[in-house]
Amino acid sequence: MNRMQLVAFIALLAFARVASAGIETSYRAEVKAKQAEVTSRVAGKITRVWVHDRQSVKQGDPLVKLDDADLQARLAVAQADLAARQADLARAGAKARVEVERTAVELARARVKQAEVVVELAQLDLQYATIKAEISGTITLGGISLGQGVQRQQALATIVDVDHAWVDAFFQEPQLAHMAVGQAAYVAAGGASLRGAVTDIDRDGAALAHTIADPVGSSVGVRVQIELRDKPSGLWPGMAASVRVHTP
Repeated sequence: MNRMQLVAFIALLAFARVASAGIETSYRAEVKAKQAEVTSRVAGKITRVWVHDRQSVKQGDPLVKLDDADLQARLAVAQADLAARQADLARAGAKARVEVERTAVELARARVKQAEVVVELAQLDLQYATIKAEISGTITLGGISLGQGVQRQQALATIVDVDHAWVDAFFQEPQLAHMAVGQAAYVAAGGASLRGAVTDIDRDGAALAHTIADPVGSSVGVRVQIELRDKPSGLWPGMAASVRVHTP
């Protein structure tokens, strides 16, 4: 290597060091998003499905309809029982002149309240036959089909709020020396380059520490949360990512 080549090589090294100064790269990063499991609050057979897999839904949208014939019948019985209890209370109140009769009124009033609770529960169960989205996002169905019987608390689908996804990135402790909330970050995930910013640094270990393999061995990483400024399609929780944070 002649003198000119040596000078060029040294200049290249110096430029590379300057270019890489102030940039910390994560050892591991993963896309995260708020999720809500869709479960059935009542048992019944599926009579209608309004959505398909990976469809966007809004909070409150109907997703699945269960056969509610039995629930309607149960509500009708509860309402009839309530009407009878109210009639009993009216009759007891009309002739409540002595202590014994006043006790009968109190008993009738308690029975009315009990019947009212039964009606309210039956009304709720009837409402639950139409399963709705609790959050807005993208739904993934769990293999449900028309005519399928479901049990109370059975999981049917998951809704993922991909529009507000973030990235949990992990760095070694020395990398945090000049890192701070608000600093710019760049994320590579799902084949896209995304802009972001640091929104939280778990310096106190509030989240469970992760052990991350590096070329030397294993080391404990510190979680740094990155808010995404870009919202590309295709991101999904659990997707691997790479994060570069620009520090002073």
